[in-house]
Amino acid sequence: MNVTKLGSTLYIEEDLSPEDIKRRSGSSDQHRELMYSGYRFESLCVLNEPPSSLSHEKLGAELEKRRDSIVNTNTEYCTVFRTRLGVHSIISGAEIDCIDGEKPAEFPNRHYRELKTANVLDTQHKIDNFERYKLLRFWAQSFISGTPTITVGYRDSDCILRAIEDIRTQDIPHRVKGKPRMWSANVCINFADMLLGFIKNSVTEEGPEFQYRISFDAGSDVIQLTALGPRKPFLTQEYISMVTGK
Repeated sequence: MNVTKLGSTLYIEEDLSPEDIKRRSGSSDQHRELMYSGYRFESLCVLNEPPSSLSHEKLGAELEKRRDSIVNTNTEYCTVFRTRLGVHSIISGAEIDCIDGEKPAEFPNRHYRELKTANVLDTQHKIDNFERYKLLRFWAQSFISGTPTITVGYRDSDCILRAIEDIRTQDIPHRVKGKPRMWSANVCINFADMLLGFIKNSVTEEGPEFQYRISFDAGSDVIQLTALGPRKPFLTQEYISMVTGK
């Protein structure tokens, strides 16, 4: 990720290398099949219109049409939210999978729902891995965006859906609490707060042209902050002019 400072605000953008993009696209046929199964699960879980706005006949037709519809991975709904993490105020964007029912005029995030897939939990080893790794990612993503509910579709090795579970985001930390080799929500929040503080104290050069690079080495568990120097701003000139008045 790259970060730049404008006034007293830090702006962080995701900056993927060609290798990162290739890796996210799937490193093998099996990986791509699993990725597709996640998109397919999402397409089967949602409608383009709230069910309450459809007649019985049209609702039935929409439900049938989903079964044979082509998965479109290029459509998404994004929300912008403001939250606090420790002493830090954060404005961020997040992709939201769907909403329960019609979108209310106020506090729509209270009705947001995240859709996920995972292996069928038919062994203790799979349960341990799911709770240690996947539930951590599920919780972190939904906690920061204020998404209250996560629906998990459990698939077998043939990518056939075998079970569905609704999980409340706030219940996930309690689900893993006290278990060996598990994570703690408080530790995660405190670490994120400390990391943001480190970035804030280290990014001293101000100006949209001057950027820093935040990188994480999974092999050594090291997070590095490197000054890149002057670069083309990732903030638009229109926004820069609006903030600076220049």
